[in-house]
Amino acid sequence: MSIPFLFYVNADGSGHIRRTKQIIRALDAPVHVFIDERKQDSFDDLAQVTVHPLAVPDILELYRNLVLEKHSLNEQLTYLKTTPQYRLFTSLDPKLVYIDVCMEFALFCRLLHQPYVYTLMHGDRLGEAAQKNAFSGALALLAPYPEIIADSNDPGWLRAKTTFTGSISPRAEFKPVLAAKKSKHILCLAGEGFSHNYRSELTPQLVARIAPDFPDYTFKVAAKSSLSSYRRGNYEYLGFVSNLEPYLEEAEIVVGTTGYGLVAEAAQFGAKFLTIPAKTPNDEQLRKAEILQAKNLARIISTPASVESWREALAATVNLQTLHAYYSPQAASLAARFLTRELSAF
Repeated sequence: MSIPFLFYVNADGSGHIRRTKQIIRALDAPVHVFIDERKQDSFDDLAQVTVHPLAVPDILELYRNLVLEKHSLNEQLTYLKTTPQYRLFTSLDPKLVYIDVCMEFALFCRLLHQPYVYTLMHGDRLGEAAQKNAFSGALALLAPYPEIIADSNDPGWLRAKTTFTGSISPRAEFKPVLAAKKSKHILCLAGEGFSHNYRSELTPQLVARIAPDFPDYTFKVAAKSSLSSYRRGNYEYLGFVSNLEPYLEEAEIVVGTTGYGLVAEAAQFGAKFLTIPAKTPNDEQLRKAEILQAKNLARIISTPASVESWREALAATVNLQTLHAYYSPQAASLAARFLTRELSAF
């Protein structure tokens, strides 16, 4: 029996999962999800989701045979039909697949003539044939950010098949009444965020060392860590915070990596944004940060270990726009409506 939607969710970091969950919440339809078995419990709170965990060795084998090895299309299809993913996929027979983000699964769909929508993220993603084919083979592309920060380097054919949703916040879809910001209150978000050792330079230790040089500012740091919370001078370590909203509401400035979810949170709560882009494949965060800075929506702390770099970035916040205009409270609903329209074509 055919199902309407199948989502393939990249499990690297939390951003793909959190964004996808917001889209699924906005969909009025059952959804089946393929995801790395180590993250299969991420969707336990969504009753409409049926999760199909994929074993890590199977994913790696799929990647090696579909992307790394230079097999012919016939050889790839012959191999594909031996995989557990193929047997599961064909038993589900989805009408539409949404991929956030996985070039080998895009090839999987192309080999089976399966219509799919693919997520467009920033960065240099057209230099590798497999990634370019993932975009060109997609029925359409979904960009989880507003068109104002679209990459001017994207070719016309890519832009023509892209729908921009606006910034999809990982938090509930609402436009908050912005509380009065506490002047010179800075919230630093130093969570891990990534798999495969893509680490951020923004650490609690770095902020603790920087803070004393800026006594007029109050620095609060949230991070996934075993350290207990403590306060020293104008530095307060919060530890892991399950509900960041009170801190986001009061913070005049948010400092973090340039992940889509974090930028959306800063935008949702009307903060000014300073960023230390994480080193990620395809320079996704760096390119996004450069575009935000060019639009005067963010400032890059170019040398995180340098007090002078922080001084320059903090001085720039005087004329920096808040990100509030970047936030779209209906972005996830727009994405869901888009997917529903694409589904109705079949």
